[in-house]
Amino acid sequence: MSAHEQTGGAAVVVGFFLAASAAVLAGAPGAGAEPPHDGPMVRESAPHEAPVAQSEPVFEALAAADVARVFELHTAGQDLDVPNTDGITPLIAACFSGERGIVSALLELHVDATRAHTVSSERLASLGFPVDPRAVAEIEVSPLIAATHGADTVTVASLLAHRVSIDRPTAEGLTPLLLASLEGRAKMVEFLLDLGAHPNGEGKVHAELLADSALEVEPGDSAPTAPLHAAADRGHATIVELLVRRGADVELPGYRGRTALLLAAKRGSTTVVRRLIEAGANVDGADDAGNRPLSEAIAESHRGVVALLIESGADLDAFNADGETPLSVSVYRNDVATAARLIEAGAGVGLRQYDGDTALHRAAVDGRTRMVELLLEAGADVGVRNNWDETPLDLALDRGHDAAVELLRRASERPPGTERNGSRATDAADGDGEAEPG
Repeated sequence: MSAHEQTGGAAVVVGFFLAASAAVLAGAPGAGAEPPHDGPMVRESAPHEAPVAQSEPVFEALAAADVARVFELHTAGQDLDVPNTDGITPLIAACFSGERGIVSALLELHVDATRAHTVSSERLASLGFPVDPRAVAEIEVSPLIAATHGADTVTVASLLAHRVSIDRPTAEGLTPLLLASLEGRAKMVEFLLDLGAHPNGEGKVHAELLADSALEVEPGDSAPTAPLHAAADRGHATIVELLVRRGADVELPGYRGRTALLLAAKRGSTTVVRRLIEAGANVDGADDAGNRPLSEAIAESHRGVVALLIESGADLDAFNADGETPLSVSVYRNDVATAARLIEAGAGVGLRQYDGDTALHRAAVDGRTRMVELLLEAGADVGVRNNWDETPLDLALDRGHDAAVELLRRASERPPGTERNGSRATDAADGDGEAEPG
């Protein structure tokens, strides 16, 4: 199949963009509507349309897939690397659309394959690129990044053959492997790894490219992010497995010390959590603040992940950044099923938080009757006092939680040692009643 035949569908798409551009300039109604995806080009997932926005001769040649015209324009002295109004050059446009014949022609004519350009975020977002135009007006895009997003391995290989670095990040910290991992393009990830991309290659990725991420990057900040972090955060289990098999470090800390396992636990991807644990990830690996996978999964109500972490030996009494145990977090969430699972697995019911409160204090102050009952049946000490000399009963009385008050009064009248499991509450506080997070 010729280059022209390979890219006929892409030519139709580019032609749409030229027509849309003319409509915009003329103020025609309906301008800017997205075209349908092209068909003939075989790629991983649906490709994105070529982002042409003005009728320069070279873009017209791109629309027509007219390789000969590109050479004619070069002979006539036409600048083949001029960007359109969105900041996109002919080479980047061809890489986005998979117009291989045009890519080959531009590379043969020595258009700089390494040169990145600043592109409109709004235009990129319309093409499905992972950027929030409300947060940033424009970002840097290289031909290799465009081809990676377009999921065209042939074009990627052509660019790499022209001295393009496979691991070079853009100004916003994106490498091709990181982008493919973020977008869930498993075949592209495998292809890039086969060509030598570093599985642990980190980029200092700007927050605007990590919207809705469990990394929780502060606006305007950038985060050290490896491909494994991106794949785990997005729940791309196949990519996680590929990266681990090719040597990705499962314990590599990312933004604020967050590991891939912690990110996957917070996002609730049971399959990713399982694969990371099987690869040797530390089930209790904490971030810089002290947050751990189990408490993070409980806080987000991911019961499948919680069950898997418990089965894998997670520390049931480890304190998080707020000085809370997993049981305390489940009480705060009023997740009785998870609290019961933790208690059954051996979680301590009497451990104190930074303020001396136990799980029973927390359940009592919020009037969580079922939780109070569960904790009392598990042997929680009804008479334990916090740093303000308050018992759970005092808190329930103060808040007017009558049902909880009744349960606690009955429990306080019960003879010591008659709890269901015959145990007493464990005091994990130091001398002044404050918790000692391990």
